[in-house]
Amino acid sequence: LVGGQLIVGRLRGIERPPLAPMIPTDKGASLLIDCGANVDARPSMLVQFAKMGSIYMENVCGIKNPKVGIVNIGAEEEKGNALVKETFPLLKNCPDINFIGRVEARDLTEYKASRIRKHADRLGAGNIHVSVWDARVLREDSVEAADVVLADLPCSGLGVAGRKPDLKYRVTEKQQEELAALQREILKVVQSYVKPGGILVYSTCTINRGENEENVKWFLGEFPFEAVSLNDCLSRELHGETTKAGYLQLLPGIHASDGFFIAKFRKKS
Repeated sequence: LVGGQLIVGRLRGIERPPLAPMIPTDKGASLLIDCGANVDARPSMLVQFAKMGSIYMENVCGIKNPKVGIVNIGAEEEKGNALVKETFPLLKNCPDINFIGRVEARDLTEYKASRIRKHADRLGAGNIHVSVWDARVLREDSVEAADVVLADLPCSGLGVAGRKPDLKYRVTEKQQEELAALQREILKVVQSYVKPGGILVYSTCTINRGENEENVKWFLGEFPFEAVSLNDCLSRELHGETTKAGYLQLLPGIHASDGFFIAKFRKKS
């Protein structure tokens, strides 16, 4: 890097040149901009890195409208996340690049997290950052940082009993009540991660009203959110009074699906 600056020089207006190796993938290659060289990078530098990388991929590699994502820099959790939070809106509003955002996936166990990483790699989704985290514990660095939060929460799983018939013998009424309480405990935390005007999607794979409709009613009464119609996200066959009211219960035998519940909320500004 130093030799390049001394011999080749730096383009006028570039704050700091980054190291940028090509990373082979099963779908071609990705360009990793600033691979650990600039530990004190600023948001304005990351925007420049994104622009330079996009120009390189389009003009040198022949990839039209290349996708740009963002991942954490360094091992320090607070520093990386603070930098991402400052940089994200700058990249989002940058007209010169095809910014696809950043997805943070969290699960309770390393086993579950490794499954997410495996599928993200298979899909070539390089902008997904996976970590092990207890959803009941607040992460201060994530408060009002997300445009969209998908809360796919632990549930009794009764909606997939057709595939797992033993569930109807194992799941008790007490367990369903405990799971509904756990869902509320998690929702209390994750709702704080949504920006004003942002979206929270709540989903389960059960048909138990206590874990579904009753939790929706409770949530809207406790937090500054409003229900959002699902009709613009669904086929006409699924439209109904509940989807207009912001939730959908899929039922085996009625819908060509297992039993799933989906609700959509918007945080009031």
